[in-house]
Amino acid sequence: KDRRAGLQSSVKSGLILLTGNGLSPMNYTDNTYRFRQDSNFLYYMGINQPGMMALIDCDKGESILLGKEPTIDDFIWTGPLASLATLGEKVGVEKVLPIDQMGSLLGAAVNSGREVHYLPPYRAENVIKIHRWLGLSLDDAKEGYSIPLIRAVVAQREIKSAEEIAAMEKALEITAEMHLTAMQMAKPGMVEAEL
Repeated sequence: KDRRAGLQSSVKSGLILLTGNGLSPMNYTDNTYRFRQDSNFLYYMGINQPGMMALIDCDKGESILLGKEPTIDDFIWTGPLASLATLGEKVGVEKVLPIDQMGSLLGAAVNSGREVHYLPPYRAENVIKIHRWLGLSLDDAKEGYSIPLIRAVVAQREIKSAEEIAAMEKALEITAEMHLTAMQMAKPGMVEAEL
């Protein structure tokens, strides 16, 4: 919540669109590559679940989480998933909406002359979504990212909080322990996979 507040204070006005990643199918819809959430979405929203998007309204000082409520069809593949409201509550977002409302929210913002900031999209499906939501050509959607937003994100992410430093130090301790354990367990003729 503090990270989002810092970001909206740096950008000052307009809407910030944070595009989370969706699943990437290999050869049919439900056979997907391993999911990897967008790093900036994780940093500002803390949700590692596909199909999520967020809007940060710099003028109103509110964040909105948008996604699809899990269905029985999702549970077959993933097991139980938290509702949008539960996810929002966990990360300090009070307003949650179905993802299909994103187009009307962004369309209204564009029609009223509000600026929509977004980071450079690197997934084709997100370029297409931005193209549709903002009424831009595909080329303009790909290249229309916000320099002020990029600068604000870099300024915020390059300075680590005490909690982030503690987490990085803990990860280094675990890495060192794993490396020493692997060295102690290694025997002539063993391959790395066995370790």
